[in-house]
Amino acid sequence: MSKLEFHIEKSIKSGDTDLAALTIEETNALIEILSALRNIAVHEFTKDIKIGVINESACALMDAEPETMDYIHLNILKVVHNEKDRDNVYVENLLKIREQVCERKFEMKIVYRRNDDEVKDIKDYFEKTFHKRRPFKKRESSFILEFLEGEIKKSGENSGHWVHFIFETKGIRIPILCSESQASVAGKFLFKNNSKISAWGRIDNKSQVHYTCADIYLEGTDEDYYSDLRNYFANFFKLTEVERIKSIHNRLKEYYRLDMLGHAKKFIRLFLYDEVEVGYLLSILVLTKNYIKREELSPLLKDAEKILSNKNKGALL
Repeated sequence: MSKLEFHIEKSIKSGDTDLAALTIEETNALIEILSALRNIAVHEFTKDIKIGVINESACALMDAEPETMDYIHLNILKVVHNEKDRDNVYVENLLKIREQVCERKFEMKIVYRRNDDEVKDIKDYFEKTFHKRRPFKKRESSFILEFLEGEIKKSGENSGHWVHFIFETKGIRIPILCSESQASVAGKFLFKNNSKISAWGRIDNKSQVHYTCADIYLEGTDEDYYSDLRNYFANFFKLTEVERIKSIHNRLKEYYRLDMLGHAKKFIRLFLYDEVEVGYLLSILVLTKNYIKREELSPLLKDAEKILSNKNKGALL
């Protein structure tokens, strides 16, 4: 097997890195590099590619058969040398990695290991200037989350292979796809005013929004969760992608520090959606696995890992 390895060895602020106690800057850098490697792996759609972290080390890696890695290495060289047939997917994601290598105050080692015995130092690749081959429009994030107050009109209706309920807010009736357990909970709130839910939105090719239930907030016990999360996400979607990852890290770390596991579970649940950005899930997993070990969070983390695995299409984290 051959590998690309990105070792974060030292930070100006904290000294030697430790996977069990990463700083926010180190965590964000590791997530950005992993996300970029994952995007390249998905682009190639080759099942032998694996993405991960070396045990007990702040090192992101891409691992595959030598032939696959030779091909990937060739495409990287095309970007480094600005060749005419360079692939813009590589350009975009290598730029993300280059930002972590050049702009953060880390000591890094970047190597290409072919067959585990031929080692090439490739850190100088990321001292070059990368250029996209042609302009292209960046895809807007499809992660939409809305907090709704209103009245549940119908519950448990079948819609193909899905269950859904009807939610009326401000005079508008909205079909909300949901699980059977969510439909059962929704049924307990039929025709009650001021029911509170959160829902993910997906925009189709006709610009129509289709909603899936994220969570239902029980009267009395969950209203604080609803207000807290609604206020948080009102600001979240105004942030840049990097700022969002930092925000997720800070919010979860504060919940864990204060042992607010109920809030943490409600918070994580809102990111367990197929359209969520990979970096958000990676941020949750990296922080949670290294900061706190509690059985109550295991089911949510397994769901997050499953979504990541499905999105990777064979590129495993």
